[in-house]
Amino acid sequence: MRLCGYKPHLHACTVFLHSLVKERQPDTVWKVYKKMTRVGIVPNLHVYNVLMHACSKSGDVEKADELLCEMESKNVLPYIFTYNTLISLYCQKGYALRGFIRSR
Repeated sequence: MRLCGYKPHLHACTVFLHSLVKERQPDTVWKVYKKMTRVGIVPNLHVYNVLMHACSKSGDVEKADELLCEMESKNVLPYIFTYNTLISLYCQKGYALRGFIRSR
């Protein structure tokens, strides 16, 4: 994760994560995310939205719920994209009511 002793920029990490999501490599997404946080990169709303998108692509409702709790604990306020992704995931998995309740 470090290159020549330098910590990668948050934006570069976000783009890299997004590319991994597009390539449908969810395991690698989470490994990179863990390494990012280990080297001191603090995730922002954009990173969390990419991670939420990864959950949606892989159908991982539990991970998405954990992520939302993590966002709230770190005072990162979810945005409309975050909620839309969650609601889409819930409906995809047959939890339409859960998506409706969560969005209120």
